[in-house]
Amino acid sequence: MRPFRLLPLLLVAACGGAGTPVVHRLSLEGQSPAPPPEPVTSGLPKEPPPPNSAMAASPAWLRANSPVAWTCPQGWEETQSTKPQRLVEFTLEQNGPGNAPVQFLILNGADDHPAARMASITRWETFYREDQAPQSTTTEQNGVKVTKMRIHGEYEGQNAIGQGDVIKEANWTMICGYVEGPDGSILYKVQGPDAIMKTHEARIDQLLASMRPKDKK
Repeated sequence: MRPFRLLPLLLVAACGGAGTPVVHRLSLEGQSPAPPPEPVTSGLPKEPPPPNSAMAASPAWLRANSPVAWTCPQGWEETQSTKPQRLVEFTLEQNGPGNAPVQFLILNGADDHPAARMASITRWETFYREDQAPQSTTTEQNGVKVTKMRIHGEYEGQNAIGQGDVIKEANWTMICGYVEGPDGSILYKVQGPDAIMKTHEARIDQLLASMRPKDKK
């Protein structure tokens, strides 16, 4: 006996004397169509992510939910950072000491307790052999409190953590501190040779003077 062949989509039969083939198409009624592709989600979640999740520490989430806003000084360019805990970067000198850029960084406040904010600043200060006492000032403006610290001396380490060569240079200045708003705080930091810092200090002060609470949507 010859095997029976099943044609899944088409049945062909001869009909009438003309020998003209008749094609019968099988109905697809009742069969499930292929499921549509899964939608691709984009953007940030509307609800806060879990505190210890990757999203909670991502620059995009921290930047979008920063409690403080600012205005980029004329002549500077703001870059959205992709590095952990950083919100934005302003590159003051692309080819700085140790083959690393000199950048003004705005960082996540991490914790609204003063001791937690000072822990970061104290850690940055350990790279300096200071030749003068640190200076600190606090001003209130536009609904925020800006604390500015100046540290000076010989710097030893990488100009940017994990980037560039280890250097040891005298006459370096670090300007750093934090900005406290009604809904949280941010940290900021910039460091480099005195000559570079003096060139940009007017814009640094202009940026700090623009700090204000971020508008709630």
